[in-house]
Amino acid sequence: MRRSPLLWLGMFGLLFLLWAWGDCLRNTSLISYGTAVWRTSVTHADSEISVMCMDAGGDQAGWMYGRWERQSDLPFGRPSFQKWGGDPVLKLPDWLLVGLYLGVWGGLLAWRWRKRMRESC
Repeated sequence: MRRSPLLWLGMFGLLFLLWAWGDCLRNTSLISYGTAVWRTSVTHADSEISVMCMDAGGDQAGWMYGRWERQSDLPFGRPSFQKWGGDPVLKLPDWLLVGLYLGVWGGLLAWRWRKRMRESC
């Protein structure tokens, strides 16, 4: 296991998710891409990732990125699907993303271990 790329790449991914969770308690990050008709935005703040598709209303097409400092006291959110001005917003809390990641990564590690055990017999 010590030379397993799955283990080390998975550890890198987990550390990135945990860093991003801690960072979003101090900063808000936004990335958005749009055309003249639709704009899709992903925002990371308040320990959750929000994904929104909205009518661009003639906004400038292309990529937008923003980051600003903030203070949060919301370490744990809950998943939700809301409307913001008539546009759908999907909110996924960081704890859910980390839990899903750990479940998938752990399952892959267990599968690989069982496969190696079968091959060695």
